[in-house]
Amino acid sequence: MSETSQGLGWWVASDGKWYAPELHPDAPLPSVVERTVPDPVDPTAKKHTRNVTFTHSEYLGGVPGTKKATGNLIFDDNAVGVGVMHPKKGLVAWSDMAGISFDSATMKKSRAGKAVMFGVFALAARKTQNGAEPTVQLNDGNVALFSVAGKTGVQVRAKVQPLLIEHGVPCLDDAPLVAEVARAPVSAADEIAKLVALRDSGAISDEEFMAYKANLLP
Repeated sequence: MSETSQGLGWWVASDGKWYAPELHPDAPLPSVVERTVPDPVDPTAKKHTRNVTFTHSEYLGGVPGTKKATGNLIFDDNAVGVGVMHPKKGLVAWSDMAGISFDSATMKKSRAGKAVMFGVFALAARKTQNGAEPTVQLNDGNVALFSVAGKTGVQVRAKVQPLLIEHGVPCLDDAPLVAEVARAPVSAADEIAKLVALRDSGAISDEEFMAYKANLLP
């Protein structure tokens, strides 16, 4: 309010006073700016770790009914396996894992099964001289063996460790005998069945099958 006009748009009211343009009865109402309030963060919500992918990888076998496959070794929030964008081959769910080893020597010393030791590890020894050999031990006694070219077991473990912690899966390289304490004895018939699965998947040849079978028989 003023006794005189203060510029363009100022107007005179019935009281003879000058008022600013925004005070005119016909002036448009000021726009209301809505503020978006972010949703509160739940401190108990589970934080998911990003997927871990290794190129130039291979699933060598070990799980009955599966075949060898090449691609990317992928650790996602649900499972581990070989694929392009998602794990598809040699698929093992986190809930089915008893542990993971990133050092082939650890698994060779375990009682995961003579069939696996003679078959899959013999194959891995020929094909993964310059790569890591992540081995997933399942709750049912089977194992799934993977290879990652150009990486060491230490390098692979370093990237996968957050997922191991998140899903509560132990690294067998730290305590290889712990996961074996409660394991029931495995019969020769069970081991031969594993050999058959390895042969049928192409992981071992017929000649290797016969040789490994002979080692299992008394």
